[in-house]
Amino acid sequence: MSLLFPWILFSPLILWISYRIFAKKRNRLKFPSVGLLKGVPTSLRLKLRKPIIYTLTTLTVALLTLAGARPQKISSEEMPEQAHDLMLVIDLSGSMREEDYRAGFSLLNRLEAVKMVLQEFIVARTSDRIGVAAFGTSAFLQSPLTRDHKLVSELLDLLQIGMAGEGTAIGDGLGVALRGFKDIQGESKAIILLTDGSNNSGKVSPIQAASVAAKLGIKIHTIGMGAPVDNRRGSIFGQTGEYDEATLKEIAAKTGGVFFNATDLKDLQKVYAEIDALEKRETEEPARIILKEFLPELSTAALIAALLLITLNLTIFLKIPE
Repeated sequence: MSLLFPWILFSPLILWISYRIFAKKRNRLKFPSVGLLKGVPTSLRLKLRKPIIYTLTTLTVALLTLAGARPQKISSEEMPEQAHDLMLVIDLSGSMREEDYRAGFSLLNRLEAVKMVLQEFIVARTSDRIGVAAFGTSAFLQSPLTRDHKLVSELLDLLQIGMAGEGTAIGDGLGVALRGFKDIQGESKAIILLTDGSNNSGKVSPIQAASVAAKLGIKIHTIGMGAPVDNRRGSIFGQTGEYDEATLKEIAAKTGGVFFNATDLKDLQKVYAEIDALEKRETEEPARIILKEFLPELSTAALIAALLLITLNLTIFLKIPE
C-alpha cells in the first residue's frame, strides 16, 4: 500500500491551526448566571447531537483527506508459464555401459549418469508434460507425455542398457518420440536426444526423422555423450561408442535446436541446465503489475458522510443560531 500524495494527510492539521489563529470570536448572548439553566432537562436529541455531528464531521474530513492522498495498492501477478512438451530420447545401446563418468569417488556408467541428471531435470520442469523414449537396435516409448512427473521418474529408473538391443537406431528413436506428440495440443514442443554412438540400426535415418520434426515445428536438441577417444577404455562389446557429431549437429540445425557435447558428469549437468534455460526463456512472461486505486471508494464514502451530516444539521439536529 502506498500514497501518491502523502503530504495531503497534513492538510486538516494545517487548516485547524489556521482556523484557531485567524478565526474571529463570535458574539454570544450573555447570561448573568447559568444557574437558572441547570434545571432545564436535557433532551435525548441534544445529548446525541454533539457526538454524532462531531463523528460525521471527523469522518468526512478523514475520508476526503485520504481520498486526496490517493492510496494505492500495488501488487504483481505472476503470469502462468506456458507448458512445454518435452520428449527425452535416450540411447540404451551397449556402449552406454562404459564407466567413464565420475561422481565423487565412484565411476558411473553412462546410463547411470544420465538417469542421475535427468531426475533433477524432471523435478525442475513443474508445469511441463514430459515423456521418455529409448532406443537400441529398436526403439520404444517408455512413458507418454504426462505431467505425472513421479511416474516419469519411476519409468526412467526402469530403463536398462541393452533392453532394446545392442545397436544404435537413432532415427527410429526420433520416430517413436515424434509419434508421442500425436494429438498433443500445444505450441512449444521439443525433443532432447542423447546418444554416445552413430546410427547403425533401424529403418529410419536420423536426418529423415529430423526433416519430419522440422515440418511439425518440433525442435530437437542433441547431446553427444562420451569421453575423448584417447581416454576411452575398450567396451566389453568391442564398441568405441564414438558419436556422429556431424549428424547430431545437422539434426539440431535442421529443427532449430542446439547441439551439445558432454564428456563428464559436470558437462552433462551443465548441458541439461542450459536446455532447461533455453526452453523456459522462450515462453516466460514478465509479472503483471496490478494497481488498485481506492479513490472512488473513499470519495463515495466521504460524499455519503457529508450528505448525512448536512441532512441531520438541517433537520433533527437543527440548531438555533447563537
